[in-house]
Amino acid sequence: GARLKCAPRVRRARTLRSRRTSTSRHSSDDRLINRAAAVGTAVTLHGAPPTHLTLDALTAAGLQHATTTRHCPRTPAGSAPFSVEARTALSGVAGDGGRLAFARQVHGAGVVHAAGGGRLGEADVIVTTTAGQPLAVVTADCLPIVLYDPARPALALAHVGWRGTVKSATRAAVEALIALGADPSR
Repeated sequence: GARLKCAPRVRRARTLRSRRTSTSRHSSDDRLINRAAAVGTAVTLHGAPPTHLTLDALTAAGLQHATTTRHCPRTPAGSAPFSVEARTALSGVAGDGGRLAFARQVHGAGVVHAAGGGRLGEADVIVTTTAGQPLAVVTADCLPIVLYDPARPALALAHVGWRGTVKSATRAAVEALIALGADPSR
């Protein structure tokens, strides 16, 4: 019998790279723009390097908002969602940081209602019908889900990762908006 000869194994040199999906500012910025363009969403990047982005559709609806990038100054654990440096970076977009409503996120599906600023307890979904009320969730590898009914008006902001998905956090956000008089068909 003839024997097959295999090519010698080549071992790759181990590189010391971050486990992040993107390791360069350029490719990360392009990825944000390319993904947004693919779904027809206009994105505006703010800062150099970009500390946050805004979505033109939400801006057109009159919603002050910002989604931070990895270049946004970090916030100490256990404090309000934004450090002084981050508030400075976000000052033109996020409105009055003192009125910011936020919750201690626990990777669940709990819902809290925001009528004013400050810490609202433990939850991963924040809802409000108060016009101009800024809401905040902090995400790393989880998703920020934004739901808005302009006719009510009612807004939900959810922090959803795999645990929140299993616990139906997005459904909890929709149900909370319906309870506030929002129409899911809008």
